[in-house]
Amino acid sequence: MTDPSIDTIAERDMDLTPDAPLPAKLLKWAGSKTSLVPDLIRRIPAKWYAARGHRQYLEPFAGSAALFFALRSRGWRGPARLSDVNADLINLYNAVQADPDGVAQAYAALTRCYETLDREAFYYGVRDDAEWTDASLPSHVRAARFLFLNGASFNGLVRYNHNGKFNAPWGKCEKLRQPDLAAISDALRNATAHCVTFDFALAAAAKEAGVENALVYLDPPFLAPNSEMGGKRTEAGSESGGFTAYTAGGFGYEDHVRLARWAKELALRGASVMLSASDCGPSWAVYGGLRENGLFAIDVVQAKRTISRDGDGRGSVGELIVYSR
Repeated sequence: MTDPSIDTIAERDMDLTPDAPLPAKLLKWAGSKTSLVPDLIRRIPAKWYAARGHRQYLEPFAGSAALFFALRSRGWRGPARLSDVNADLINLYNAVQADPDGVAQAYAALTRCYETLDREAFYYGVRDDAEWTDASLPSHVRAARFLFLNGASFNGLVRYNHNGKFNAPWGKCEKLRQPDLAAISDALRNATAHCVTFDFALAAAAKEAGVENALVYLDPPFLAPNSEMGGKRTEAGSESGGFTAYTAGGFGYEDHVRLARWAKELALRGASVMLSASDCGPSWAVYGGLRENGLFAIDVVQAKRTISRDGDGRGSVGELIVYSR
């Protein structure tokens, strides 16, 4: 059962109504929560709204940061901390925040080449050639490269091999998206982005004064239905359960178990905590216990599936929204 208070959201804060327009997207992202933003906003714990001028936001699996950008588009401009273990992603956020024009110019150059040359050959050249994978390239150039690869890869898939090399296949797209980098840079004002593990980010949050004013949104790589429960390391799956390695290290069942402990710890310290997970047996095994003593509620919603090996595999998929009470 859902929290009755979610139906009175408009009375709590008019600028955060669920049906407000969505912001322009920076990234094409497998597993993005853009389609679920209204469902997520309806379940933000009421006490976060009540904090008004003291609100904070923390997202340690930033990805496309759909919920963060949705809150920004609704007028909330309070302090936010985005983090992720994907260094390319964090560099993109920091570069767009600091130098949107530089990123835009480098991205425009890549776009022109892509649309005038052999698209497939150019994509794999930017993906694999040493001149493009050099870590000493300026941050705005590396950011533009990641934005380009994300836009031209298969369905926006972000995937790395065990050596940490981006290895998503070409997506056969004809034209690339042109995100409004100036608007996104503005949205990132009063936000920080760091390349750290979720353990580091959540441990820091738990120690801070004012944690009771924080909204902590956890959107980890999903568990596949066939993930092993306990014991050996397993790989977290994407929406389809078939693609792996959002980072070179992967994200396994025991990582989810640890994350559930952090969710409970932060809720007990007064934070407003929300978490997304796939609707499958392993997810319920990990996160179902959070409902004990009424600390959390869990709702099942339907989300659009954006990745499948074939077009017939797309559609809707069950997803859990776990939220503190």
